[in-house]
Amino acid sequence: MKTMKFLALFLFAISCTMVQAQGVRGRFDGRQLILSYNGLPLHIGGGTYLILSRTGLDDPATNYSSSIGNGGYMYNSLGQRGPAYLFSHSWANSTTLNFNYRIGPCPWDRIAICSVANDFSKAAIQTWQFGGGNRYQWQHTSYGSGTWFSGNSNTYDSIPPAQTSWGWVGLAVPEGKPSFIQANGTVADVRINIGTTTNFLRSSLTHHIGTNNAGFDSKFLTIGQIFAINGTIQIIPKSNPSLLYQCEDNENRFSGYIQHTLGRKDGDGWSINVNDAPGNFMCFGPYVSGFSGRRTASFRMLIDNNTSTNGKLLTVDVYDARSNRVLASRPISRHDFKASNKYQDFKLEFNASEDQVLEFRTYYNQRGAYIKQDRVVVQ
Repeated sequence: MKTMKFLALFLFAISCTMVQAQGVRGRFDGRQLILSYNGLPLHIGGGTYLILSRTGLDDPATNYSSSIGNGGYMYNSLGQRGPAYLFSHSWANSTTLNFNYRIGPCPWDRIAICSVANDFSKAAIQTWQFGGGNRYQWQHTSYGSGTWFSGNSNTYDSIPPAQTSWGWVGLAVPEGKPSFIQANGTVADVRINIGTTTNFLRSSLTHHIGTNNAGFDSKFLTIGQIFAINGTIQIIPKSNPSLLYQCEDNENRFSGYIQHTLGRKDGDGWSINVNDAPGNFMCFGPYVSGFSGRRTASFRMLIDNNTSTNGKLLTVDVYDARSNRVLASRPISRHDFKASNKYQDFKLEFNASEDQVLEFRTYYNQRGAYIKQDRVVVQ
């Protein structure tokens, strides 16, 4: 199932309906939905879309998605047609979308699971909550299997993942049918209010490589049955929106993370020292799209000694991997650090457009110091 899901991550929506209202933008084309606020993407790649597995396994022959749908039917990656679907949105007001989703009628003897996936960027969304209940379970993991945990909110990083046929994944599953599920972060909070449903099984908050997800799953379907859900998606903007890319978060080098060719994970960041050979990137990636407008990238770093012989130790830049073009760049010398062993932000301004595939890179030019990079913040 995740084969289809991650294929969708790279099928960024084209020919979309686009609406801009008070900084909130929704792009939907009847196959997937991409949300952003003030030019910063909330989703990564595939955004919100419908997906199903006939068997429950990660099998491209039996997994179908609306993100590659055509003519009102879901398709698999082999080009085979699946069931009909509905993926409909309309604006209720400047920050709220009505949604209406349906998969079916089921054309086969079984569908193991249908899902609504909302793939949020880990740089934009970090915590979750739900309404109408006060306990949840971990699922797709052996930790606390069958145990109910008190509360209705936590971080995505708190969900322990396990190896499954879908890859490394862990779910926090609220009891019953909550009134809403909500993904919270540094760009905006996204509340999905649940209306009427048919063959609803569960809602879930999913910690997965590449995404923090909020979604819904169906019961087992047989021939002629449907899975349906409607409601509203409310975007609650933050006053100072930003995307937060932590340098130590490099799970499996998947798109959406800062990556590395030298150095090591070091507490809250990624570090290099005088034993590392220069001439390569200590940080690069995360290969993300959906930005627009005039933006600022802040590289947060420290050095162990800012008073020794000066030299150009690093170069930071913003790079568009699609056009192979540097959008902004600056060298960083030892004396550019104002203090030793204290984090400092080095800022680059650049112009962004939604079709770019952006990297925020730190190049190691010259030996001479211990340097640690904590994160890159884009505003």
